[in-house]
Amino acid sequence: MLPSLGYVTELEQAAERESAERRSEMTVGEPEARRAARRTFPDASSIAIHGDSTAGDGGVTFAFTVRDHDATYVLKFAPEEKAAQLRRGAAAYRYLDARTSVPVPGAVTVEPDGGDLPYPYSVVEHVGGDELSSIGQFRSFPRGRQRAVVREMGRALGTLHAQTAFERYGSVSGRSGA
Repeated sequence: MLPSLGYVTELEQAAERESAERRSEMTVGEPEARRAARRTFPDASSIAIHGDSTAGDGGVTFAFTVRDHDATYVLKFAPEEKAAQLRRGAAAYRYLDARTSVPVPGAVTVEPDGGDLPYPYSVVEHVGGDELSSIGQFRSFPRGRQRAVVREMGRALGTLHAQTAFERYGSVSGRSGA
């Protein structure tokens, strides 16, 4: 291995450790998730939070159902320094939804300052499918399922390339709200 690649790997590992430490310091639970969901859907007669939260690279994620909409949504709280990523993610979803046939979550709301909640958050529609948050998870699939996932990803990328054209290289800009 080239020394520079080893150094980059060490930097990536250090950044991941720091990110994991920040996530572990995030004090957000079901009460905050319920307040964010209620704030997003103030007229809902029933909101159900599903299971435990999931801590990932960008923050802490919850799933919830709004009975009136008969739909499931994903709520993501992020550390302050990741608020811009929430906006960019919502902007990318809106862009792709308007221009492609690739299924993406509908962006419902982005609260970049969190308001009365401790962290910025976003709410998007849930899209079914396998979540591949780690290579270990992918490796746990049977070989046939791995091939199917890779083919599906290839088709989706091909569709994205065929149906989109960006004006320039860089980030997709987003604004507050949905």
